[in-house]
Amino acid sequence: MRTLEDAILSETQILADNITKLQNLVAKTNQDEVHQLIEKVRRVEEKMSLISTFFQTSLYSNNMLQQDDQEENTNRPAFR
Repeated sequence: MRTLEDAILSETQILADNITKLQNLVAKTNQDEVHQLIEKVRRVEEKMSLISTFFQTSLYSNNMLQQDDQEENTNRPAFR
């Protein structure tokens, strides 16, 4: 009977050691890789912001050109 208890205790200790190793690996990954991923996301956000600004500027310019075309096609005098 003692051998079965020793085997259970031995396997439990191995499991506890593996859990500790896994916990250390996750903590190390969080410290190192998460910061790198955050920096990559920040760079993508900056690029998306720039693209959004260019797109909005293009839309505004296009709308202004369309308004100018519409004003020139009317019979009323233009205000300039």
